[in-house]
Amino acid sequence: QRAIVDAQEALGGQRERMGEFDAAYFAALTRLEGATRRLDTEAQAKVAASTAEAFRVVLAITLVVLLSALGAAVFLSRRVTKPIERLTGHVRRLRRDGDLSVAMDTSLTRRPDEVGLLSRSFDRLVDELADARRRLLADSEAEIRQQYERLQAAIGAMPQGLFLLDAEGRL
Repeated sequence: QRAIVDAQEALGGQRERMGEFDAAYFAALTRLEGATRRLDTEAQAKVAASTAEAFRVVLAITLVVLLSALGAAVFLSRRVTKPIERLTGHVRRLRRDGDLSVAMDTSLTRRPDEVGLLSRSFDRLVDELADARRRLLADSEAEIRQQYERLQAAIGAMPQGLFLLDAEGRL
């Protein structure tokens, strides 16, 4: 029995040392858990700060790109629309005044792009139209002169007078 009692006492001492070991182990785990939570909180704060900074940088870059694109679009649209507006203004002046001798803006006809091609084509069209108008007027004046001379010759060859009546029979 003594051996059993000795074994129980030894076992009790072992249990006591095991309890101390367990207490030390759980204390170390508690400290480790606290340190892990603290590191996790710090890491989350750093990630949140980095994410916010990245968002600000991306937002700034996006704004710069959008403003640059808007500026380029305005520049290009004005580069295209201004010459077309000048060409349209020239057409309106031609229609309003009827003077086909007014020259087109040379900055339009010297352009190497489609607007320049359109301007040169329109300028040639106006020149051809002015020539056709001059020929038509010259031909019409010649025809009127010829008819006038015939009428004068017919009136001069009449031995008696001539009178003309309108549609209502008035002199």
